[in-house]
Amino acid sequence: MITALLVDFNGTLVREDGPYADMALDRICAAGTEKVRQKVFDFWWETFDRYTEEANTGTFYNQTELLTEAFRTAAEHFSAGVDANELADLIEKQWKAPEPFPDSGRFLEEVSLPYYIITNGDDRVISIAVNSLGIAPAGVITSESARAYKPDRRIFEKALGVIGAPAENVCMLGDSLRKDYLAAEKMGMSAGLIDRKGKFSGMEGAYPGLDVAVREILKK
Repeated sequence: MITALLVDFNGTLVREDGPYADMALDRICAAGTEKVRQKVFDFWWETFDRYTEEANTGTFYNQTELLTEAFRTAAEHFSAGVDANELADLIEKQWKAPEPFPDSGRFLEEVSLPYYIITNGDDRVISIAVNSLGIAPAGVITSESARAYKPDRRIFEKALGVIGAPAENVCMLGDSLRKDYLAAEKMGMSAGLIDRKGKFSGMEGAYPGLDVAVREILKK
């Protein structure tokens, strides 16, 4: 029986993209050799993702540090004379005032179980973001508090400790197949993959929105 929900934040409950993120990428395009924003984003995101994985196996660094370092690497790669700290600040502005997805609003109105946010993020940034939304999750588990980034099991172990329930009574909802869905299943939780773009259409456990996911999961 499901008694609690774990919900990913960026990309699941709220949008990750927005004007500040675009501005950061555009500054690299304007100053560097690559003029296509998507290509700059892809390189930056792959670099940032790699740094979080490395932080799981070596020295832990918080997200702000890794965010800045990923921008520094991208600026060097594209020969862009930009300030990595300023670009990281722009992304954090985006993350501190995020826009929820329409189905997230319906989920928050309808959810009857306690829900906990689990996210790769720094405590101070996530705290500001949650307050900006005016929501009241039962708890918030960050990579900073767990000293590990998803999909590392340590952040999920931290979450289960906060919830105080066995894995089989918890359902994870997130938009990443590897970091949310599969990682939670490995921990013995049930999981729902939030697939708004239909990339995994037809896959069991994939849902077009948070509201649909909760309705369907709780029917089982």
